[in-house]
Order: sequence, then structure tokens, then C-alpha cells
Amino acid sequence: DQAFVRYAEAELLAASDPHAAADLYARAVTLARSAGATFVEGVASVGLVRLWAADGRTAAALDGYAALLADWRRAGHWTQLWTTLRNLAGPLADAGQVETGALVLHAADAAPEAALVTVPAVAVELAALVDRLDAELGPERAAAARRRAAGMTRVEVVEAALAAVAAARA
Repeated sequence: DQAFVRYAEAELLAASDPHAAADLYARAVTLARSAGATFVEGVASVGLVRLWAADGRTAAALDGYAALLADWRRAGHWTQLWTTLRNLAGPLADAGQVETGALVLHAADAAPEAALVTVPAVAVELAALVDRLDAELGPERAAAARRRAAGMTRVEVVEAALAAVAAARA
């Protein structure tokens, strides 16, 4: 219970006070891990890693996202996996993996088990990221990323994301 409370508090503070939110996410992770609450540990970790990326800690964020993708895939939590992939798209692009960033966004939008983006601020942020990646790729490469995403299985998308993280970290 305490782990989820810290996670919820972090979610409420993430936009207005990211440093306090990071502390709360880290506490939630620690509490959840000690209680064996793997789902709460995972969602709190996604929030924490997202804050690392927003703070410019790209290398740490990429490592965190790679671990989270492996954990979600192993557990079969595809809804959370797609959310994690959406969060990974920007850091991938920032690390030079623009095409894969675009690919994971388009694949998440098409995945039936992906959560709908219902928070207006998140929808605006994701739309701006798609626009940015499309501009960086240019029309032909952006269209190719959309086509490639449409033809991939969810496992192939995860493998492409993990390969892009590895390439970015090399």
C-alpha cells in the first residue's frame, strides 16, 4: 500500500516538481521491491526513468528503459510495455535513433493492447514528438517508418527498440 501511495504522489508532482517526484518514485520502487509488488515497482520505475530522460540523463534513461522492456515482456504486461515504448521514443531520437523512435510511436498507436492516450497534455507532447521526428526523418523516411511499424509484430517492435538502445549506448 505504501509503495502505491508514494507512486501516486509522484505522479501528481511529476509535472510541477520533478525532483520531489523522482524521490517519491525511487521510494515507491524500494518499497514495492521489498514487498514483492512487481507491478507497482514497474510503473514507479517507468515514472522515474521518464524523469531521468527529461532531466537530460539519457544514458541512464536508456539503460532503465531497456530493463523495463525486458521486465514487462517477461511478465506479459503489454499495455505497460507500449506505454514504456512511447516514453522511450524521445530519448531514442535524442540518442540518434530517430527512425526507431518514430517506429515505436507508430506501432504503439496501432497496437490493440496499448493504452489510449487520454491525458491531453500527454497527447500534445506525443503529437509534437511525432511532428519533430517526421521533420528530422523527412517525408520519405517518415512514411517508411510508418509502413515498417504497421508490418511488425509487437515482439519485433520490442527487439527493434532494444537494438536501438544498444546501438545508442555503443
